[in-house]
Amino acid sequence: TFGMSGKKIKAAIEEGTLDEADLDKAVRRIINLAFKWHQNRLECEFDREEHHNRAKETALKTMVLLKNDNNILPLDKTQKIAYIGEYAKQPRYQGGGSSHINCYRVSDAYTETLKNCEITYAQGFGVNDTEPDYAMIKEAKAVAAEADVAVVFAGLPEKIESEGFDRKNMKMPECQNILIQEIAQVQKNIVVVLHNGAPVEMPWIDDVKGVLEAYLAGEAVGGIHGKNRLMGNSLLDIIVFGRSAGINAAAKAKTVKVGKLTLDHIEKFENEISEAGIVTETVSPKLLPNYTKQKSI
Repeated sequence: TFGMSGKKIKAAIEEGTLDEADLDKAVRRIINLAFKWHQNRLECEFDREEHHNRAKETALKTMVLLKNDNNILPLDKTQKIAYIGEYAKQPRYQGGGSSHINCYRVSDAYTETLKNCEITYAQGFGVNDTEPDYAMIKEAKAVAAEADVAVVFAGLPEKIESEGFDRKNMKMPECQNILIQEIAQVQKNIVVVLHNGAPVEMPWIDDVKGVLEAYLAGEAVGGIHGKNRLMGNSLLDIIVFGRSAGINAAAKAKTVKVGKLTLDHIEKFENEISEAGIVTETVSPKLLPNYTKQKSI
C-alpha cells in the first residue's frame, strides 16, 4: 500500500488509539508463520521449461478471434509480413500492481516469428506513450506499405489499466489509434493483435481485416508465434484463430436469447453513495482501495 498502512499504524500508536502490545501480537503471528514455513520447507525441483510450455498452451486457449475478413488469418509464411508496434517486442503480458510476478522468461512475438520466417518491423509507438510520435508513424507506414500484410500489436499500457483506480474511458492511447488509421491509408491487409485486460473501443475496426484479442496472455504470449504457429499450427488454427471456437459459438448463438444490456448497476451505485452522503469522483464500484500514486513514509 505504498507505506500508507504503516503510516496509519504509527499515527494510531502515537495517538493512543492502538496499543503497541496488540501490534506486537499481530506481528508475532506473521513472524511465527514465516518461521514455520521456513523450517518445514520442502526442496523441490521445477521444470520451468515445461511450465513455460504450459503457459503457452494456456495462452492459445484464451485468445479470441474477433474479426477475420477474407480469412486473412492464418498468415502464410511466404507473405511479406510487417510487425508494427512495440508490444511485438515488449508484450504487455500481465496485470499491474500486486498482480506482478517475476517470470521464468518472457517470449515475444517478434523474436519467436523470426525463428520461422522473415519479417520487417517498425516500433510505431512507445510502450508508455499516449501522444503520437509522427516520425515513428511515418516509418511504420513505409514498412507497412512494402508488406503484403501488416500486423499491429496494440493495447493498453499499465499506466492506463491497473488496480486501485478507474479508467475514465474505454479508449486506447491516441498514438495507437492514429497509428492504425494512418497505416490503413497505405495498407489494406491489416491484422490488429490486442494486449489488454479490459474492453477497448476500436474506432479503426472498419479499416482492418483481422482482430485477435490476446488479452494479458502470460509469459509465453510470444510463444504462440513460434515455428509453424502463426502460419497455421493445428492447435493455433483450431483454438486461437477461432475455427473450432467459431463453429461452436455459431451453434450456441442460435439457442441464446439476448437480453437488454443496461447500466443499472452504475445508477444503483450512484444512488447508494448519494444516500450515504459520500462525495467522490469515483464513477463506478471497485473492489480495491485507492492507494496508488501515494507517497510512502
